[in-house]
Amino acid sequence: MVRSIRHEKWLEPGQSLTIDMELDNIGVAPPYRAYKPVIEIRSAGGRSAKQVLTHQETDWNILNWLPGRHLQSTSLMIPPETKPGRYIIYFALLDPYNGQPVIRLAVDGKDAQNWYSWSSFEIVDKETLEKTLQRQE
Repeated sequence: MVRSIRHEKWLEPGQSLTIDMELDNIGVAPPYRAYKPVIEIRSAGGRSAKQVLTHQETDWNILNWLPGRHLQSTSLMIPPETKPGRYIIYFALLDPYNGQPVIRLAVDGKDAQNWYSWSSFEIVDKETLEKTLQRQE
């Protein structure tokens, strides 16, 4: 179960998105297979090859996820040529042999391809980002 996900709300192209996830293994044992935790960043609106901005396997070892809470963190580089707009963060545990999402999580947010999404962020140009941050001060 994913308890929380934290990350930046706005980024410029070429910056790094840091994602912190708090997960809770509510079972009685750790996973027995080395499923690959993967994060995808997609432009709002789907999963065609054009809409996947980045697809990155994390270095998280889920075999160590004993019952209880686990805080995991990773950073993803946003390509410098990324167009401004809204982007959605997706997560899945992939089968190490066929690369398909296999684990159902105890949370809502699953799409038709068995990826989970809970959050989004905006890519903005530098001028827009500076104006947005000034308004919040």
